[in-house]
Amino acid sequence: MGKLFEELKRRKVFRVTAVYAVVAWVLIQVADVVLPTFGAPDWVGQTIIFLFILGLPLTVVLAWAYDVTPGGIKSGSAEQDVLSSSTAASQPINYIILAIVLLVAGFQVADRFVLNSRSEVQITQNNLPISSQTVARSTINLGTMGRLVNGRRTEFVISPDGTQLVYFAVQEGREKIYLRQLDQLESRVLAEFDYSLSPPDPTFSPNGQWVAFHNGNSLEKISVLGGSSQIVTDESGIRTDSPGSFWTEDDTILFRDSPGQYNRIASAGGSSEPLKISTADDAAFFSHPHVLPGGRYALIQSNTGFEMAIELITLETGASRTLLEGGSVPRYARSGHIVFLQDGDLWAAPFDIENLELAGEARPVLVGERISVYSFSEDGRLIYLPDSFGADDYRLGNTLSIPTWVDREGNQTTIDLEPRAYRSPKISPDGEYLLLEEVGFNVWNTWKYDLNRKILSRNPELGGWATWFPDGDNIAYRRSIGGLFSIRSDWSGQPDQLTSSPFLELPGSFSPDSNTMAFSRQTGISFDVYVQSLDEESEPEPLIATDALEIWPAISPNGKWIAYVSDESGRAEIYVRPFPNVDDGKWQISPNGGDEPYWSEDGLQLFYLAGGGPATTVTAVAIELEPSFTPGIPEELFSGYFSRSFIANSYHVFGNGEKFLMLKPLEQTGESYAPADVSLVLVENWFEELRRMAPPDVQ
Repeated sequence: MGKLFEELKRRKVFRVTAVYAVVAWVLIQVADVVLPTFGAPDWVGQTIIFLFILGLPLTVVLAWAYDVTPGGIKSGSAEQDVLSSSTAASQPINYIILAIVLLVAGFQVADRFVLNSRSEVQITQNNLPISSQTVARSTINLGTMGRLVNGRRTEFVISPDGTQLVYFAVQEGREKIYLRQLDQLESRVLAEFDYSLSPPDPTFSPNGQWVAFHNGNSLEKISVLGGSSQIVTDESGIRTDSPGSFWTEDDTILFRDSPGQYNRIASAGGSSEPLKISTADDAAFFSHPHVLPGGRYALIQSNTGFEMAIELITLETGASRTLLEGGSVPRYARSGHIVFLQDGDLWAAPFDIENLELAGEARPVLVGERISVYSFSEDGRLIYLPDSFGADDYRLGNTLSIPTWVDREGNQTTIDLEPRAYRSPKISPDGEYLLLEEVGFNVWNTWKYDLNRKILSRNPELGGWATWFPDGDNIAYRRSIGGLFSIRSDWSGQPDQLTSSPFLELPGSFSPDSNTMAFSRQTGISFDVYVQSLDEESEPEPLIATDALEIWPAISPNGKWIAYVSDESGRAEIYVRPFPNVDDGKWQISPNGGDEPYWSEDGLQLFYLAGGGPATTVTAVAIELEPSFTPGIPEELFSGYFSRSFIANSYHVFGNGEKFLMLKPLEQTGESYAPADVSLVLVENWFEELRRMAPPDVQ
């Protein structure tokens, strides 16, 4: 054995192997930094590592068989005199090895103390530096965020190490994802996205080097250094109407498809695997997952009707149990807490992660800030968006707007009303009144406006999504709990209950005789179309109910057809079926996406909003009813920047399309109500505050 060791040493096998290993390691580290800049896929780096591994035994064999000497390459079995000469020649090699070792040591020091060090803005108070355990607050100004994305101005996430912030906004008419290094004052564009289906819902990789996001029908990822994004999957139905993605420690991504089903997929791509969550209520749907350390369990928000809960799920089996009633957007903090939102306040409950049980009472830890979005890093750097910043301009993501008449040529005439966070505009059948819903933080009003007398009135008992009956004498609306109701349009008398359901229901339209109502009912994360007979005691019946989304039913003026929206193709489109015998035929009306269909008064035109892009496009389709139903070619009437909402009406049609009631954002009017900059609050060492304000129970 001793002779073999001496022979290995004489033939420099150890030295060559060491040099090979060091050089390979350095090149792999360089590739790991450089390749993402060029948008190289993961397999390129993996191939480089694989080739270096294959090259190691070949290098050992060559080192045994050959030696480099002043006389050239010689066989490793040469006589001892070669040894003496090669020993002298080996001195430069020794220097090379020393230089490589120093280079490696320098790279390790830079990687440990420079590249991965925490980049912080120095926060001072009374000109004294803040200690590492002191809770300190400052603000991050993101500037003007542009117009809304599906009812939300922005959403953001902080990287696990707390050095980077990713958020989205619409600037200059384009949807963009921004990256802010928190030691920098400016953000840079990381990627652009298509929000025709959903916001991008960005999420960081565990090492903070990548960001995954939704882009239309695809799930993509991009390096924080920039470059081109890479498609993880473009399976049909990918969609997140509220946040639902999470990048786990084992390098898989949880994402949600259109019906609300969660799936798992490797960040490198491939086939996705469904995650079936077992729950006692089949009507529950889920959002905001947060995988716990170790990767076996996750917190998730469940929604059943108007009831919310925080559930603990086992990722392997999908089994779930309720941890907390109420609350939303749960997150696990390494301080040993479950953090969540409730009524605009941030709460925390001590949590024993070993036994997966609550270890104390849930307590509010940030009160009165009216928080809508928050995120924190693994070491306790909290960032949140308080409603107090720009509260007069934006309430829960709804921009202030002015009701505006727009004719078929796009000419606009604003209505003399105070700017509010309006949605669901509706014109009375006689054209003399408007219904307008106002939604804000702890604000939910339905206003009626008399166009002739210029009088605005409010019914404080009315819920939302108010819709006129065909005769104009009654109004259907939704209460927050208990189903759909109707009330006289002059606000007199008591409400009549139309439906009774714990699920979210949205009034749609009525048959010409007002005896049948078509409406949308939430089923899990999706909606289906139901009908209710109003002239007799009966239960609502499903009319169009599939695994896809079916919403916004509109019965034709002659009562023989029904238009609605469905995403059965993977994109929201307008369809028409015979009514009430919906199985007797089906026509797709919109070719490239559509939303919110309305019939003209004579039933010979169908209007809708074309899908995609930041601008709102009102489109008309001529309809022939004789000798059979025949839709024409869609015709774009006008396009402009108007307020849109995912789950509420954005416009209404009067008569035969002579004019349209739109909601024009104040940022498009040039008035003094232009949006203020959006500012986030940054809290350093927030976990110290958590431990103090929400301590575990004393055992």
